[in-house]
Parts: sequence; structure tokens; C-alpha cells
Amino acid sequence: ICLKYSLSIMSSKKSKGKGKNKKGKTDTCDFKPGDRVQIKTGDLANELGYVRFVGKVKGKDNIFVGVELDEARGKHDGEVKSVRYFKTAENHGFMAPAKKFQHFQANEISMNWDNTVQLITTYWFRTEYQVSNNNNNNDND
Repeated sequence: ICLKYSLSIMSSKKSKGKGKNKKGKTDTCDFKPGDRVQIKTGDLANELGYVRFVGKVKGKDNIFVGVELDEARGKHDGEVKSVRYFKTAENHGFMAPAKKFQHFQANEISMNWDNTVQLITTYWFRTEYQVSNNNNNNDND
């Protein structure tokens, strides 16, 4: 089940030219804790990790994603500017706006893995049965 996190971001900034406040802007995020993700851009591009936090960060308007990286190439352990968002080993934590991440493509394979194994197993047994059955018929001739 994929849940969409939707947080309403309230801002008192005025939009250019119209004199109206931007309020009720909704930012959505397709990530949830436990998802396997890959960083899309920057110095850590292509690094892999698991989502440990999704939500607002003190002093920022965007939805942020906190990730526990596989390798110790992060910037923290889940604590940013004296606020603990998640806990991980030292230098395994990385937090950025959700747009900086993408779901790791292996997730698609793993979601269909059970069906794939079942299909391969069924095909193999059918093939083995047919070969075995043909060999038994040839022995009887």
C-alpha cells in the first residue's frame, strides 16, 4: 500500500503583482518511512538509503525527507540544528526536500518477485513433468 503524505503549507509571503497571500498551498510527497530511495542530484547523487522521516522541518516550507544512507556519506545522524528527526548511525543521515529523491527501481522488481518466482517454478515443473513423461513413454516402447 502506498500512502501519500500531504501537508498543508501556510505562508504569509505575498505573491508578486497580486498583493494576495499564498495560503493553503498543498505539497505532496509519495514517500513513506521504510521506502528504499535514491538521491537524484548533488554530491550524493545515486546514493541509496531508507526513508526514516517525512514531514516539515523547523524553519522550512517544503516537505522534507530524512534518509538513512547505506554508506557513511551523510551529514548527520538524524539530528539537524539541535532537532532530532530520526536516529541513525553517525554520518548516515541525510535530509532534503522530497523532490531530491526518487524511489529506487529495485522496489518494482521486489514487489513482483513473488509472482515471478511462482511463474518460473510453475514453468519449470511443467517442463520437467513433460520431459519426464516423454522419457517414461520412450522406455515403454
